[in-house]
Amino acid sequence: MAQKMDDLLAVVEDFEREVHDDYIGLWEVARAIAEKNEKAASTEIKEKSLMVVRLMLEHGFQAGTLASKGGFKAWPNQAVSEVMGRVKTEWDALGHTPSIGDIVYFDRTK
Repeated sequence: MAQKMDDLLAVVEDFEREVHDDYIGLWEVARAIAEKNEKAASTEIKEKSLMVVRLMLEHGFQAGTLASKGGFKAWPNQAVSEVMGRVKTEWDALGHTPSIGDIVYFDRTK
C-alpha cells in the first residue's frame, strides 16, 4: 500500500507545481491516474482519483469552479468531507469519467 500511496502523492506533487500556471480540473486528476494505471477499470480510476482529490485538499488546494469572466470561484464550504461528498455525488450523477469542464477545478489557497 505504501508504494501506491507514494504514487498518489507524486500526482499531488505534480499538481502542486502545475497550479502556479493554471487551475487543475478533475478531468486532469482522472487522466493522471489513468496514465499511471493503463489497465485500470473506470471504477479504479474513480477510486484513486478521489484519493488524490482528498490528498490535494489536505495539501492546501481548494475546490471551485471557473468564473465566467475568468478566474476561480471557490465553493463556499471547503471542509474536506463536504467537498469529497459533493465531488463523489456529482461524479456518480455524471455517469462517466470527467472531461474538460466537468464538476470541479482546484486552486491553491494563497
